Amino acid sequence: TSDFEGSIDMSSSIFDVYNCPEDEVTPVWVYVGEEVDVDFDNGVGNLCSITEDVWVSPNGNDDNLGTSEAEAFLTIQRALEMIAPQDDDPITIFLTEGTFSPSTTGEDFPINMISNVNLIGSFDIKSNVDKTKIKLGEAVSFNLEIFGNGNIDDIKDIKLDLENATVYDNKPIIKAKYEDGKYKGTYSKTFSIIPTKSISIPKINLEYFDKDLKKVISKQSTSFDIELENNTVEKSTKLIKKVKTELKSKEVIKVVEKTSTKDRLIFFAFGIIVGILILGLYFYVIKYKTKSKSNDTALLKKINKAKTKDELLKILAVYIRIDSTLDELIFKLEENSDIKLIKKDIVKRIKKINL
Repeated sequence: TSDFEGSIDMSSSIFDVYNCPEDEVTPVWVYVGEEVDVDFDNGVGNLCSITEDVWVSPNGNDDNLGTSEAEAFLTIQRALEMIAPQDDDPITIFLTEGTFSPSTTGEDFPINMISNVNLIGSFDIKSNVDKTKIKLGEAVSFNLEIFGNGNIDDIKDIKLDLENATVYDNKPIIKAKYEDGKYKGTYSKTFSIIPTKSISIPKINLEYFDKDLKKVISKQSTSFDIELENNTVEKSTKLIKKVKTELKSKEVIKVVEKTSTKDRLIFFAFGIIVGILILGLYFYVIKYKTKSKSNDTALLKKINKAKTKDELLKILAVYIRIDSTLDELIFKLEENSDIKLIKKDIVKRIKKINL
């Protein structure tokens, strides 16, 4: 079924090789995603899995026990089928002296058993960017997709570590389903990259074990050169010319004015009116600020609560490329340690664009 989650009952089944002590079957024989629970209880096998080190020799036999040099298997594939290693109890496959080749063992080579290869199946990888030329402060969107059939759920989270650039990434999206008797799926992830110089996004390497070919396949995504255009920020410098002025002696003229009682009353009434206006303006400002605080969006509240540059960058990372002015402010925030002034500008901009 599509997007299958749940459990599979394979209890009381008969398998070629069964991990008798653990009541399990290794992924070499039955592979399911991590989110699927399989019941192998009360199963039986034509053979029980081996839980100790094994031997392989050009002079061996795949019908041997495999647990000693004298009882060595003939092929590495047979050793992989028979062993049942655990995370806390690994198993070593020992190769004796001799020539391992299709002519001597009948096994296809090379069989590259690389420790970090955890994918089994058949996959492809592709990538793209939204632009290759940018201005200072702009972000590049780098999209990566892996698709095929096999244990797509076990792909390790892919990270980008680029010099002269700040990289923001979201959690990968993994979609899988059973179709035509195969477990098919896609792994997709988007990175937002803000370079400070021209950079190259390298190829992403994908390795998986192809059971049909019985070897490790390596594929790579496309690399991209991102050119940072000459975007010299012209800073207008204002030249302040100081004009020397001669201080001239000024005559101080004292003017003594006589005011009548009527004038005094007028001035007094005018002062009261001005005082009332100032007091009313004060209460209006207080009320407006209170209303503004209550109208703050969830995003603004998060920004106001952020106390460090890293916290603020995590909040704003997902809003890159929504507004060019906001992008410039986020870039300035990355370069400055004092976030107070830039934080105010960001809040103003977010309010202006109703984000």
